[in-house]
Amino acid sequence: MLCAGKQIPVAAARESVRAVCLPRCDNPKLYLNLLEMEYNGDLKQNEENILVCFDKAIGGPLPIKMRILFSQRKVEFLEDFGLDVNKLLAAYEEHQALLREQETLKRKAENGYEFACSSRGLLGCMTADCM
Repeated sequence: MLCAGKQIPVAAARESVRAVCLPRCDNPKLYLNLLEMEYNGDLKQNEENILVCFDKAIGGPLPIKMRILFSQRKVEFLEDFGLDVNKLLAAYEEHQALLREQETLKRKAENGYEFACSSRGLLGCMTADCM
């Protein structure tokens, strides 16, 4: 891997990015960089490292939409390159749970919006704080 014009070992680059991602990073680009490093190696040998990267992103403090995207990519990775169908099934279930969580959050937001509007009447809903 090239960094500032110098060749550095992939393991050192991996550890640098992991050190940044470990303290509950909320930057999806760092997770994507870590995944890219793992994808550039032998996918069969790096399967565990790749799954760890996906799990960190999915379990991290990212917004639900980003976590769903990482979850979908994890399912697709396991469909294409995974060696264990049980891991694929578990990833699929985890993905479905995230989709349910997103739907619940949407409903809560919609209900909160409807409650705020109904308590103010129709004209009260036309204000900037309700839109």
